[in-house]
Amino acid sequence: MQPVSSIRRTGRDAQWKQPFFRPEFLPEWEGWGGVVLALVYAPIGIGIGEVLGATDARKWQPCIDGLKEEIEQLVPAAGLREQLGKALGDQAVIYETDQPVIRDPATIAAQHNCQSVLLADIQRIQLRECNRGMFYVEVATRVRLWDARTARYVFDETALYNNPKVTAVPGEIEPPSLGWMLPLPFPQPYEVVLSAVSPARELKEYCSADGRKIFAEELDTGVSHAIQHFTRVLRPLTGDNR
Repeated sequence: MQPVSSIRRTGRDAQWKQPFFRPEFLPEWEGWGGVVLALVYAPIGIGIGEVLGATDARKWQPCIDGLKEEIEQLVPAAGLREQLGKALGDQAVIYETDQPVIRDPATIAAQHNCQSVLLADIQRIQLRECNRGMFYVEVATRVRLWDARTARYVFDETALYNNPKVTAVPGEIEPPSLGWMLPLPFPQPYEVVLSAVSPARELKEYCSADGRKIFAEELDTGVSHAIQHFTRVLRPLTGDNR
């Protein structure tokens, strides 16, 4: 019996390991100058299974499948688009793509006559087990800012909504079966852990009648705190002191 399965994106693993950065100032950058908000739509799945054995897998698999369906119905990137659009207001032109990697932001900027391209996507969504039998929702959101005038990225950061206050369950991990990957260790060196905390709950709460609602609200909360973080960070860099 396999552990509870997870849908993982593997094509971008190498990209995740590239150095991320946050410049303290942007001497060559003159501000937004019109922004193309490029949202990356990629297959996002829910990862779970660090310590769940075969017995638990049989018990909870229908619940996890239901949460995966919830992600597909919610389209978390749509919430990201809405919240970023509100933050940028009429400064942004929305550009959406289902390509996992945008390789040529210069072309996007030229097509929309904008001087900056803000790329945003949700890197992963995961249920993390902390204390035995307790889980919290983890959401990693990445934002990059590309400046057309200097032809380079001037900002690249991933914000992590999780629960660093709880104790992770140590190394009792089922050997992964073929086609199943263990979730990433947390946090990654390039991830900035947000101060907001995802509450720890028993798995049965996510599998209750209100479980999908609880899960959806946590996803929305994770994205919301990430956008607040990026807005605070980017506004001083752009000269916007609102």
